[in-house]
Amino acid sequence: GGLREGERGTGALLDDSGVTLYVTQQPRLFDAGMLQLGDAQFGLVEQQLPFGSSAYKFSCPSACSAGHFGGKTLTVYARAMHMRTHGERIVTTLRNRNGSVARRDAVDYFDGRAAEPLVGSGASFQVQPGASFSTECAYNVRADNGRSESVVFGHAEGAETCVDNLYYFPRVKVQACGPLRPTSKMVKMGRLSAAVFLPPSAQHEVQPGGEGGCHGRFSKLTRLEQLADIRRGWGVPESAPHPSTAQPAWHYGRR
Repeated sequence: GGLREGERGTGALLDDSGVTLYVTQQPRLFDAGMLQLGDAQFGLVEQQLPFGSSAYKFSCPSACSAGHFGGKTLTVYARAMHMRTHGERIVTTLRNRNGSVARRDAVDYFDGRAAEPLVGSGASFQVQPGASFSTECAYNVRADNGRSESVVFGHAEGAETCVDNLYYFPRVKVQACGPLRPTSKMVKMGRLSAAVFLPPSAQHEVQPGGEGGCHGRFSKLTRLEQLADIRRGWGVPESAPHPSTAQPAWHYGRR
């Protein structure tokens, strides 16, 4: 099956590919879900990144897992850490209920042109109710012909983002944990301190938390003097080139 040439001389292409569906009366033992960390709810949408090197830190409090996991322990079986063109490093720290560090996973040399693996050394671990997360993304906004490039956070491909996608089971109600996009009502009530970081055009009328969302927060912006100040944990860029770019793929590891 698939795409094939039609009658000779017509230039037509015929597609006889398709999808086969299998139905069973036996339900799965578990349903899988995805939990997004970092700027998972686009709280910093339209905020401009500073020129040069910088790092943004986001937190997901223990109240999220304690209140939305339904008492269940989640098993993470895959993950995909996501930034875009200017991303240099992304790291997520998981802390136990008592505040001790359970694990720290990082892409120390991120390359937005390379495909993001769904399964890697940052998978196969458990998250207990009461656990908390912090995610930090480092960027480098470079000069182009002597002029600084304007880069903002947002949905579009040319904008930046900071999201750590965790694929897990069994599925719970929460889908994302990150800072919220302030509404004008929230700003007037003083309910969201992150509003001071956003221009008025970014203060969209959205419901706090949204469907399946937890209230995380934007914790810190650090302006770095130079690219070397990005606290890479260990390792060097992988030597194997990415097939589409002939550039080194990014390094993924757990510390």
